[in-house]
Amino acid sequence: MRIEQSNRFGGLSPNRLREFERKHDLCLPEDYRRFLLEHNGGAPSPNTIDFEEDGKPTSSDVQFIYGLHDGEDWARIEWHLESLAGRMVEEGLPIAGDSAGNEYLLVTQGEREGQICFWDHERETDSPSDRNMSIVAASFTEFAAKLYPYVPPDESETDRIVRENDLVALERLLASRYDVEMTDGYGRTLIENAAIKNRPEIIQMLFDGGAELRDALRYARRNHEFFEEHRASVELLERLQAERGG
Repeated sequence: MRIEQSNRFGGLSPNRLREFERKHDLCLPEDYRRFLLEHNGGAPSPNTIDFEEDGKPTSSDVQFIYGLHDGEDWARIEWHLESLAGRMVEEGLPIAGDSAGNEYLLVTQGEREGQICFWDHERETDSPSDRNMSIVAASFTEFAAKLYPYVPPDESETDRIVRENDLVALERLLASRYDVEMTDGYGRTLIENAAIKNRPEIIQMLFDGGAELRDALRYARRNHEFFEEHRASVELLERLQAERGG
């Protein structure tokens, strides 16, 4: 599991973590403690996970893993803990959320201690219950290991190349006289999509193959506002733009 926006709202000190555990009478699992001390929240990549809900296979995304900090409320463990008080079981600690407003809870005591559960707000009952909770993983380590990249069923070969950073396939594509200025359904070329996904090697290969930069730098700069790792694409595109005199 790779974490984007690691320590986005500042790092976590061991003292603050211990204070949080004392305040809430918790003893967090060691693997989860290590994650907080190293990343203090962030967006996991990949971010799709499978589990069973009422005995039926289902899946969801993990949009953001919360941290202990003074940043945005939506990214803070304590804010979610307070917001869900009286709605979720007392042994549940909200540690992450999906894009539909559901929560991933770490069970902090009882027979399920250490497990990660999916808390489905659409199946919420009038009083706190585990009836809207589904087991996702036996531990935080297993939770992270189960994440996988979502692949759209209609994914094109060029989209796959960008997603997987498949330079060998790209080389073959360019050798087949692929039109590097061809656009997708959103009007974007391959080099623009490579900029969005932060694929510097693909950007360089397409540039060497004669691709126009178009709005690639704008896309890269926009993503760099949220993801520090996109700096690599921004710096490369700035250099390439200067080389081309644009």
